[in-house]
Amino acid sequence: MPPLSLNIIMPILFLLVLYFVIKPPKTLPIAAVSGFGSLLTILLGFVKLNDLNLVITTCWDAILTLIGLMLISINLEANGYFTWLAKGILKLAKNNGFYLLILLSLLTSITAAILANDGAVLIMTPLTFAITKALNLKNKTAFVYLFTVGFLCDAASTPLLASNLTNILIADAFSINYLAYARKMLLPTIAIIISTIGFALLIFKSNIPHKFESQKTIYTHNLPINKTTIIFSSVILIALLLEFILASFFCLPIAFIVIPSALILAIFNHKFKYLSYYTMAKKIDWFIIIFAISLFIVIVGLFNSHYIDFIKTFFYLHQRSSLANNFSLEIFLSILSSIFNNLPACLVSIITLKHLDITNVELNNIAYVSIFGTNIGSKLLPYGSLSTMLWLDILKEHGYGIGWKTYFIYSIPLTIICLIIGGLIYSFN
Repeated sequence: MPPLSLNIIMPILFLLVLYFVIKPPKTLPIAAVSGFGSLLTILLGFVKLNDLNLVITTCWDAILTLIGLMLISINLEANGYFTWLAKGILKLAKNNGFYLLILLSLLTSITAAILANDGAVLIMTPLTFAITKALNLKNKTAFVYLFTVGFLCDAASTPLLASNLTNILIADAFSINYLAYARKMLLPTIAIIISTIGFALLIFKSNIPHKFESQKTIYTHNLPINKTTIIFSSVILIALLLEFILASFFCLPIAFIVIPSALILAIFNHKFKYLSYYTMAKKIDWFIIIFAISLFIVIVGLFNSHYIDFIKTFFYLHQRSSLANNFSLEIFLSILSSIFNNLPACLVSIITLKHLDITNVELNNIAYVSIFGTNIGSKLLPYGSLSTMLWLDILKEHGYGIGWKTYFIYSIPLTIICLIIGGLIYSFN
């Protein structure tokens, strides 16, 4: 560890990285900024080799799972699977704006549960945008669908272990198996999804059209969608869910299930010329992976400098399971995730909890409650999670920017509602 006089460098370095995450330079990707910050953290001695080993052993399963889920998402989009789903949604909606919102919300929730929040946002945001464009919806109306889908990508990523990287990190750290996790988190997630849909229907009621005037083709796909592709893709997704359950009995890492499924789908798509292997590798967002690992290292450096020792104190004071303590933990982790980004906040929470002298029951309770804070509470600020940052970037690419003021008006109250409802259901489950 560097001398005490050098310790002041670490929070300054963290704040600089944070600043450039919020306001990234036009010429540099965010991953380059966080990568440079992590390199400085190592060179200045704030993170040692054993710390890097801790980051790798804690995060390898989550990172490999993210790569696998990205690969699955890329291939499902390329072979027209989501085009088929979207056309089915429009048909079921029967030109009704309220039905469309509910159906899009349900599809987003299912996608987030199976393909994780990042996979969901990469698929559902362009798809939703295409639908709103095809239906000639005005910006105010389009915002209803885009916001609800964007929020649910994170809010609905709590039911299964593979639904969010934070879930995998926590489960791996505290040996929580797939079925035990699902039993605890399924009901709260259903309640959160219903709450989000209810909020959108109530708050945006005046902006949701009862009937659409026109219904154009929502996607121009360069290849016809055939039954074999749809059936094969569906089988892969169903098998993936069944394999998750099987993996829980043998305590297998989630990546051992996701990567083979992704490779099978990739081989199928390559064989039928939907996508080449080179294009698949190119389409994977490697910058997000570099960004996540780099931010982990910077936060570990901040932890080693003892600037965030208050986390240990807070966890220790709220170790006992009670409704008041659970809510306090949710709010605390929400603020932490919104400022640090949820992945580093999750990692530093795990490191802290492993140094606490508390019972396994208390440890597991804090671990489960942490998930609400990291997954849902991260929505308090636009850069609280990678998926929210991706969502905003995709909207910008389509010429639809959302200001912070607009984001706060709707995201903060909905986040608080979901935290309260999710926490209540969990506490009484």
